[in-house]
This record gives sequence, structure tokens and C-alpha cells, in this order.
Amino acid sequence: MKLFHVSPINHPIGTVLQPGKYGSHVKSARTRMTTVDAGFALTILAWEGPLEIYRRLAVPKAPSRLDCLYATSTLAEAQRFRQRYRANADVFEIDVADHVPTHIADFEAISSVPTGKPMIDGFVDGSAAYWTPSVEATLREVLVGGPARVIAKIP
Repeated sequence: MKLFHVSPINHPIGTVLQPGKYGSHVKSARTRMTTVDAGFALTILAWEGPLEIYRRLAVPKAPSRLDCLYATSTLAEAQRFRQRYRANADVFEIDVADHVPTHIADFEAISSVPTGKPMIDGFVDGSAAYWTPSVEATLREVLVGGPARVIAKIP
């Protein structure tokens, strides 16, 4: 399956990308009694907690965001993601083996919480919408639950 991956790293053609880099960062946050070590982005934990709970309950066969590669189905979505979130990154075409699990999610659902809405409600509602994207989703991401090979760098 051909997908697109946005990365600030200049991956050589043929590189095999492994899942879980982002997840290992998130999982590195450690607790001391009931507080999280200072220095970790609590917003990330505030999002990833509800997202992982919702996945485990509603779509347990979907790859976890904490153990995946992130990709898009189309070049246009990869370019839109790069423009909005990773201005200095490159876009790569990647090949994912057919047996590798994937799941399409709605990145827009977790990009922001509507103004005036309680944050906790926004995180919970956003988590549900993320895992069950509507046809109107404007920026979908594909969670890839295994390795992928870089086959091209898109200029």
C-alpha cells in the first residue's frame, strides 16, 4: 500500500521506518506519586490518555497512536499537514506491506478544542471523533501498525 509520511528527518530511499517513535516519547513521562515529572507537555498526555482509552474500548484492533507510524492516504493531505504543522519537514512516499494493520483517523478532531467548550469535554469528544472519522474530515491520518519502506522523496 502506498502512503505518504511527513518527517523532519531526510530519510534515504530504502530506509525502513519503524513504528513507535512518538509513542516512546509519550511513554517516557513518568509519575511521582500522583504528579507527572515536570518538563513533559501535559497537553500531550491530556490528549493521548483519552485517545488510547477510546481506542482500547471502541476499536481495539486499530494500531495504537503510541505504537505506530503516521501517514496520509494522499499527497495533498501530506502537503496540507506539512504546511500547517511541520513547515520544515519533507514528504516521503512509503510502502506498507498488505499484512500491516492500518486505521484511518480524523486528525482535525484532535487539532484543537472548540473555543468556549470545557477542555475535558473537548478531549473526550475529540477522541471519539478521531477514531470514527466522518466523510467530511479534511485532514485524515493513517496509523500504520508496522514498518514501512521509504520509496521516494517528494519535492
